[in-house]
Amino acid sequence: MYPQRLKIALRTLWKQRFYTALNVLGLSLGIAIGIILFQFIRFHSSFDNYHPDAGQLYKVVTEVHLPDGAVINEGGTPLALTKALKDQIPQVKKETVLLSLKTATISVPLGNQVKHFAEHGNIAFADANWFNMFSYIGAAGNAVNLSPEPGAVVITQRLAEKYFGSTNAIGKVVRLDNTNNLTITGIIENYPGNTDLKFDMFIAGSSFRSFYPQQEADMNKAWGWINSTTQS
Repeated sequence: MYPQRLKIALRTLWKQRFYTALNVLGLSLGIAIGIILFQFIRFHSSFDNYHPDAGQLYKVVTEVHLPDGAVINEGGTPLALTKALKDQIPQVKKETVLLSLKTATISVPLGNQVKHFAEHGNIAFADANWFNMFSYIGAAGNAVNLSPEPGAVVITQRLAEKYFGSTNAIGKVVRLDNTNNLTITGIIENYPGNTDLKFDMFIAGSSFRSFYPQQEADMNKAWGWINSTTQS
């Protein structure tokens, strides 16, 4: 009974093979597009969810009202805002600031020569709370924290290999913009693709004051100092 029905179905499909091919192609395209959309949405919905406390982490944005009436959300916030949030809103348990550098030159002494590396948007100053709120795994599988000591720096395995190859980078000294020395105190695993925090170098936040004293003083006082390099 069933084999006979199958034969009839196959004959019908063969007689109308143009429409059969068209329907199969349409169905295949529909399924393929559905799978691609699912993967796309799943990937973008997973950003930074690998942090254990992802459900309690919030990024503060600034609502900017333009003269023409338009409203945009700016990812940057004034430095003074972060501490004010912690002091005035009881629900805020911890606060941290990330201050990124748009461009920087890292000088690495290698034997009798010094190599210079231009970095763009992947270096930031962070305080100790950053590593308490976000989870980073050391390249050796151990937990890594950022020392509060000025000049301390944690880098990714990618950057360590870029600067020093297979040589152990812990304890090595590099120079920021040919003015300030940085001592590598930790190496963390490379960040995954589904993160908005694409940074390869975290410099102890206490260094910012000694590296850029005038800027630090101005930024802490000025509530109007808003740009995407300063994030709460």
